[in-house]
Amino acid sequence: MSRHALIATALLVVGCKETPKPAPKPVEVCPEGQPDVCFERGVAKLADSPDKAVEAFERGCADKHAGCCLELGRLLAEGRGVTRDTPRAASLYSRTCNAEVGKGCTRLAELQLLLDEPDQKEVQRLFDRACDLGDADGCLEAGSRWAAGTGVEEASKKEALSRWEKACAGGVARGCASLGLNLVLGLEVKKDPERGQKLLLQACNASDAHACKDLGGLHLAELVPEPDPKKGVVLLENACNLGYGDGCNELAVAHAQELAGLTRDASTIARLFSKACRLASPAGCSNYGIALFAGDGVEADAAAGRKHLEMACAAKYDDACKIIEKMDDAEE
Repeated sequence: MSRHALIATALLVVGCKETPKPAPKPVEVCPEGQPDVCFERGVAKLADSPDKAVEAFERGCADKHAGCCLELGRLLAEGRGVTRDTPRAASLYSRTCNAEVGKGCTRLAELQLLLDEPDQKEVQRLFDRACDLGDADGCLEAGSRWAAGTGVEEASKKEALSRWEKACAGGVARGCASLGLNLVLGLEVKKDPERGQKLLLQACNASDAHACKDLGGLHLAELVPEPDPKKGVVLLENACNLGYGDGCNELAVAHAQELAGLTRDASTIARLFSKACRLASPAGCSNYGIALFAGDGVEADAAAGRKHLEMACAAKYDDACKIIEKMDDAEE
């Protein structure tokens, strides 16, 4: 074989060898320096790949994206897609709060409430700050605490109302409901039943069960413009169906009192009281306990009756406590 033929053969042999391919680079969840993209991709990964969501939020938070820091904090607090790390979650919430992101203040306050002995004044300060920074959820919580006198020197319905107004304006149905009830009744605010009724209905239509129950009761008590007892019953039914125990209890009472054309059916009333109790209504537990004692609409069971009264008393429902006291006195 000639020298040129040998060279050609050698070239063919070399040409048949495969060139090694470089190892594929790992696919990144999101590109560095594009925190908005990281946030969007993190949210998209939350349901099926929370670990990937953590990775995306980590990168976005490093680029000072508040939304990424908040979502990363939530996942750390829940231990979802990452080992639970409450102190770090609190640190992230504190950072966003200090950066004047209201939601960060709200999340930090909620996290502090999980402590065995939370500093209620500090919690209130955080909710108030969240509200001042425009977080509607923070306004709702701040208002509720002002109304109850929690974490403040003295309860103030006026302060509560100002925060509920902001919560309602921010689209929080519970804020509209709380504000609406006070406007109808004129509690430390100029009475405006028309606006109050409108706000309660708005909140009820947004599936706020408390609003449905309150507005239903107001219709039955004829405390709103153009009261309609039948509409009141429907509203109580809505509240009960939405899982609000006090709504079921008031619906049972309406049946018992034969309001709005209802007929008194003992089994229906007992069933509603039982449902109210299961849905954590102290009044419902008390009333179901009484029904069990009397065998009214349900098979008589004194032991179960007392148990339900004790549940209501433990929930600080005074009427149940008084009934138990009378029972104990009678046994002595």
